[in-house]
Amino acid sequence: MEMLTDGTEKISIFQQKRARGWWPFCKSGELTGKVEADRPDTSFSWFVNPFKCFFHLVWRSYKKYIIIALVLLITALFLALLFYSLPGAISQKIING
Repeated sequence: MEMLTDGTEKISIFQQKRARGWWPFCKSGELTGKVEADRPDTSFSWFVNPFKCFFHLVWRSYKKYIIIALVLLITALFLALLFYSLPGAISQKIING
């Protein structure tokens, strides 16, 4: 309860952009608990910084699956281009010798 009565500086957690600390909760003049509050690591305004949002929400959880999918996609594209151009290359080799 001393946290409420001492001469420390009081701030509004709704107006302050960056604040970290312990805030007391009081009911009927007695301390019912304290909570630690700080700004989260991710900014939830995804339209302002989509890469940061992607990194924190998706990349950390699915990093292994994303890398495997990219490797498989590159391999599939390589094989598709190989099979697409292979008949033309073979026929060109037969005609030109």
